Amino acid sequence: MKHIELTTEQERVIEERMLTGAYRNEREVIDDALARLVEDELEGEVGVEAVSAAIERGAEELRAGRGIPVTDREEFIRGVMSRAKSRSKTATAKRRGDASR
Repeated sequence: MKHIELTTEQERVIEERMLTGAYRNEREVIDDALARLVEDELEGEVGVEAVSAAIERGAEELRAGRGIPVTDREEFIRGVMSRAKSRSKTATAKRRGDASR
C-alpha cells in the first residue's frame, strides 16, 4: 500500500466530508473522489449522453436478469474505460469522416 502526504486543505476537505456522516473514514472519501474523477474523465472523453445511455442500457440488462458478475472492481473499471475510449475514437473518426465530405 502506498502512503501519500496530504496538504492541510486536503485534510480539511476530507474531515468535512466525514463530519457530514456520509463517509465512515478517510478511505471512503478518497474512494468516492477517485470514482468521481474516473466518471468525469469518461464523460469528458465520450460525452455525458453516451455515459448516461450506457448506464441506462446496463440498468435495463440488470432488470432483465442479464447482469455480469464483477469479481475484480479495478479490472472491471479498466475494461469499461478501455471500451469507452475505443468507442469514442470510432465515433470521432466517423464524425471527422462525415465532416470532410
